[in-house]
Amino acid sequence: MSIRTTAIALTAVLCAALLGGAGYVRLCVANTNCAQAQVRVIAGSEKTPFFTDPRVRDALADHGLDVQVTGKGSRDLHDQLEGYDLAFPSSALAAERIIADRPGLRRESPFFSPMVVATYTDFAEALRQAGIARPGDRPGTWVFDVAAYLEQVRAGLRWQDIPGVRGQPASNGNLVLVTTTNPRSSNSAAMYIAITSNVWNGGRIAQPEDIPRLAPLIGEKLFAAQGTTGLTSEEPFDVYTAPLGKSRAPMVLLYEAQFIGARITDPGRITDDMVLMYPTPTVVADHSYVPLSPEGEELGRLLRDDPELIRLAVEHGFRPLKTETFTEVLREQDVTVPSQLDVVQAPAYDTLEGLIDAIQ
Repeated sequence: MSIRTTAIALTAVLCAALLGGAGYVRLCVANTNCAQAQVRVIAGSEKTPFFTDPRVRDALADHGLDVQVTGKGSRDLHDQLEGYDLAFPSSALAAERIIADRPGLRRESPFFSPMVVATYTDFAEALRQAGIARPGDRPGTWVFDVAAYLEQVRAGLRWQDIPGVRGQPASNGNLVLVTTTNPRSSNSAAMYIAITSNVWNGGRIAQPEDIPRLAPLIGEKLFAAQGTTGLTSEEPFDVYTAPLGKSRAPMVLLYEAQFIGARITDPGRITDDMVLMYPTPTVVADHSYVPLSPEGEELGRLLRDDPELIRLAVEHGFRPLKTETFTEVLREQDVTVPSQLDVVQAPAYDTLEGLIDAIQ
């Protein structure tokens, strides 16, 4: 047996032994047939474009991982974990729901996204006339005044009541409402509750005793008034970017990453008249993974530490813990974001769950 044949045989044995052990260790040499480890991920739907990007798949393959992703509403992940190596919901609160009754599991947040409202330039200008929006501190950015918006929601403002909307696709009798997902299944809607409950609670984080007062208001004015809502955060984004998006979804709640990621990686999907409005206040969604196996642990480590994967995550719009990469990529791609955000904390896990249960 030649030296090369012997080396290949030994490497194959090492790979099989190490991959099957209690810990995850990858020891393969180039030009061998060492099989990749399959890693099954169940993640918030907004991360599906990242994990299915061929460049991401190739980068993970270089580390010996073949990642298969299933996109779901983040709040639906907690009871669908069987057979998966990594759960990756869209916030720390959704991750807490997973580990709440599973001792020994932990969460980690490799990147984050502020919540935003996507609209169109014409509508942003019209909302400016209504006192709801205003230009941000950098060219092309907008501020969405949540308090002013909620005041108009309670007053029953309709698109046809705003002079700047007349003649536009949305110039009808529909209420001026941000399109969201269903809070029972989707984390982005839960983040919307976190934002609006803070404003309707006088700028204070909602507490358990506030639930009876806040839940009927939020449920009736912000969710029931919408009618049918999507189950995942990709659904309203798909409607917004579709040919009839301007009439069907004039304002949509998104993760910032969805909009920026599409602009960078899917040219043409984000048109020149589409803009982001940054709510004041907003909340930040900490995209948090929960390892369920040694392979999932290794994938999480790579997402947190590997420079190539961090850069690819930024190209998909996610903000990593190290902000230098985010700043560099946005500068290269000529993408502008506000210099500062008005961020408030979401309610505690039990309080937010109580609000959602009461709303439903």
